[in-house]
Amino acid sequence: MNPDFKLNYDLMKDNAESDSSDAIVDPTTDLYPSASNTRTLCLAWPDGRRMFLNYAYLISGEYSTEANTITLIFTTHNVVIRGNKLKELFEAFTLQIPQRIVEADPRYEVIDYELFHTIAQILVEKF
Repeated sequence: MNPDFKLNYDLMKDNAESDSSDAIVDPTTDLYPSASNTRTLCLAWPDGRRMFLNYAYLISGEYSTEANTITLIFTTHNVVIRGNKLKELFEAFTLQIPQRIVEADPRYEVIDYELFHTIAQILVEKF
């Protein structure tokens, strides 16, 4: 077979690759072509620190009314959330609804606890 022989498929493939070259690509970062539907839980603290954990690795959760805590056990981390009125938040965790949990800054604590839950503390322990 002649080494210069090219199929139309090869030409189409070459043209498709050249069309995407107009995009600016950072050589130090690999990106997925689009966003996914993976559900993650993002934890945020008042000092600006953030962490996310994938719901796929959530093994179990426990709500304690006596201690006002929710304990979430992931395969790599143990998360303890302390606060007030956490029952509805726990129910939302069973459906993997919460996307971001923010620890309240003690300076801005909500005075009226009747309407919303408050997150007083988020503790994360790595196994």
